[in-house]
Amino acid sequence: MLVLTRHLNQSLQVGEAVTLRILNINNGNVRFGIDAPSDVLILREELANRMNTTTLKPSVTDRNKNQPQVTYKPRRKKLVLDL
Repeated sequence: MLVLTRHLNQSLQVGEAVTLRILNINNGNVRFGIDAPSDVLILREELANRMNTTTLKPSVTDRNKNQPQVTYKPRRKKLVLDL
């Protein structure tokens, strides 16, 4: 696991197409925005845990057909972001 510290209005890049930006920090809660292409599936962990992992395989489009395929397999019950 990679653990990072970010401050308000700072961001981090995930791959070439996804950016996470810290929008607000208030009373121990962190609000962040995700900027990603529309073909990138983004789910809250509790929703992803409810779904069958076979439905989470990325679709192959002209945009990502040359990219490696990634299968999502939840490994934890709780996600902790230390920002």
